[in-house]
Amino acid sequence: MKSNIFGTGIHALVLATVLSRTILAAPMADAELANLEKRTCMSPFALGGALPWALIAATKITEPPAIPVTIVGNIGVTPAGAITGITAGEVTGTININNPAASSASATASSICACASAAGPTSTETYFDISGKTFTAGSYAFSAPAVTVDAGDTVTFSGAGQFFMHITTTLTTGANVVIALINGAKPCNIFWIIGSSGTIGANNTFNGIICAYSSVTFGMTTTQTGLVLAENAAITLDGGTFTKCS
Repeated sequence: MKSNIFGTGIHALVLATVLSRTILAAPMADAELANLEKRTCMSPFALGGALPWALIAATKITEPPAIPVTIVGNIGVTPAGAITGITAGEVTGTININNPAASSASATASSICACASAAGPTSTETYFDISGKTFTAGSYAFSAPAVTVDAGDTVTFSGAGQFFMHITTTLTTGANVVIALINGAKPCNIFWIIGSSGTIGANNTFNGIICAYSSVTFGMTTTQTGLVLAENAAITLDGGTFTKCS
């Protein structure tokens, strides 16, 4: 199991970890590794070789076989995972099971998420329920380890720039939550840095790159835009639409 570089209080270790873990996760194309070395933790952060990917997990990606799902982008598991319930016809991209492409994408995504984690919070909010809140570009922490969004509520991201949401343990959203983008905010400029697991409720419209140390579970018919990384565990789907960054 990889060390948790998505939690708080360890940002001084991240720069040393980024390149070492990437090299150990080889094979990675020499050009991609060189590019990663050059851009290590340079802002604004970009996905690089992980850009074509929608879902990356360590152990498994699962989907109930009787429920349709639409995935726009590559999906993969590594180093010893499985993908179940998803057909090639449901994926606009490639399905990668413990192959070099999955290993390379996972290493790149993990490194970028580590850099996002290293952009330690500049603001600690006095709340942990972010229902109804509006955020401008910046790096945020919260008053409790677990962050929640109530069913039917909206969280809004406003304006250009990047957003870093530092969540020490878990992120949990209720049903019918909307992550709204206004005034030029883009889904892949939002980083949800989760120290443990994410649970995204049914019928959510969710935006952002999800960097979860453990697992990510999606409720029925959720729409997600942005890479999802479950670094040490599984991604569980229940129908819906999942779209890579563009």
